[in-house]
Amino acid sequence: VTPKTSTRLICFMNLPKMASTKIPLKDFSGLLHYDAHGVYDKTAERDDISWQLCLAHARRKFENAKEAPKVLREKILDLFQKIFINERTAWSMTMDERSKFRQGTQTEIMDELFATAKKALYTGTFTPKMKIREALAYMISREKYCRTFLTEPIAIIDNNLSERTIKPLVIGRKNWLFIGSKDSGKSTATILSLAHTCRHLKINPYDYLCDILPRVQAHQASKLSELLPDQWALTQKQ
Repeated sequence: VTPKTSTRLICFMNLPKMASTKIPLKDFSGLLHYDAHGVYDKTAERDDISWQLCLAHARRKFENAKEAPKVLREKILDLFQKIFINERTAWSMTMDERSKFRQGTQTEIMDELFATAKKALYTGTFTPKMKIREALAYMISREKYCRTFLTEPIAIIDNNLSERTIKPLVIGRKNWLFIGSKDSGKSTATILSLAHTCRHLKINPYDYLCDILPRVQAHQASKLSELLPDQWALTQKQ
């Protein structure tokens, strides 16, 4: 989740049984990064939210489509590779430069990618159960959301950051088996949000938690945001 501000925080939410995103995102507006999932479909339709589909997920479907015609598969993967390599260059630019670069070079590659994909899907003889057909349909049916980054300069083309962030939780969950209660789930989500925001901002989570936990109860409630990792880091530089 990337709000249209300069603040970069990671937030875990305790949503049992894939609860609707309408509740946690009802007050959110801005840019969302995620792969396709039915639970997000209605959220993406809102006028105040822009969805950037994870292109890494889209690419992986072609990577796994081993039965696809070699020439088609290699061309699509090559176009994806060019897009990802170009993004490394784009993020070394200013926001204005990145916008122009994406609207020029990246748009041309995206146009070729979708032209190739559509021709293959509409003229090919792929059966419904073939992985290449699934990969083509997945991307083409969400073309609008694949292209969001071309007009949103702060958008990134994958959600690998969130994937890496939740990996320790997924591994831990297998070991923990049970959280214990709904309250425990909320507490776990809070601690993980703080710890992984620290990691993302290159802050030692242990140093941060040791400093703020003894002080949080006495801190003025209306100013608790001062204890968030990004704000805490600024005080350490003074």
